[in-house]
Amino acid sequence: MEAKKNILETYVICGPLFYFDKATDLIGSEDDYGVSLPIPHAYFKSILTENNRGTLDLWTFILPNKETDTANQWVQSGMPGRRKLHLA
Repeated sequence: MEAKKNILETYVICGPLFYFDKATDLIGSEDDYGVSLPIPHAYFKSILTENNRGTLDLWTFILPNKETDTANQWVQSGMPGRRKLHLA
């Protein structure tokens, strides 16, 4: 996103995504202080902006939780699959 003077507000929310049809790995075990944490399959990031006319724009991204060397290639290729939603 470019910095724009007409943007009044920007909100960002991020969080984990768990796929119910896939097994979830855990960090830790019952032996390690009795704490285990699930590892998300992916993460989401949503960015909402409001301009000086009251128009809302929303961008949402899903980021897989895996090692990859293709992230830069995806950005350089114009980020296919991304969607911009106009709310008014």
